[in-house]
Amino acid sequence: MTEKIPTDVVEVIEKVDPLIKTLPPAQQQEVRQIVTTAIAFQGPLPPPGMLEHYGRIIPDGAERLMALLEKQTDHRVNMETKLVDGRVSVAKTGQWMAFILSLFFGSISVFLGYTNHEWLAGTIATTTIVGLAVVFVLGKEPGQKSPKSPEPASKPTQPSKRRRGG
Repeated sequence: MTEKIPTDVVEVIEKVDPLIKTLPPAQQQEVRQIVTTAIAFQGPLPPPGMLEHYGRIIPDGAERLMALLEKQTDHRVNMETKLVDGRVSVAKTGQWMAFILSLFFGSISVFLGYTNHEWLAGTIATTTIVGLAVVFVLGKEPGQKSPKSPEPASKPTQPSKRRRGG
């Protein structure tokens, strides 16, 4: 059974062949072999000629390959949807927890203010407000590095030089 070379491979060979003929005869065969074996594709789908070749050598090969690609795409979309939904859920939970904690500490501050503990009430109220402002305005926890700031380049450590006694 003679296998037909896909048309896109034939086109590449036709374009490269005149250049190969300018080489010495010893190198021509080697370059032809490299060019032939280096033909590749990028992306989820092979070129149409290669897809047609799959269809000839594997029963329903092209259809099976397309079904596999569709299944993988559906899986990827499903995983991305779950990831986004999870992040939204975590954000909502964090906002509700912050609301509850601010009500709790606000209530404690008001109670302490009515019981003549103004300094303690003011300290609790101030730290609660500042903490919430930092988290919600800056979008990060205190002490956490900003993802936008570049990492400082660290200098490689030099091995210490020891003096030998003697």
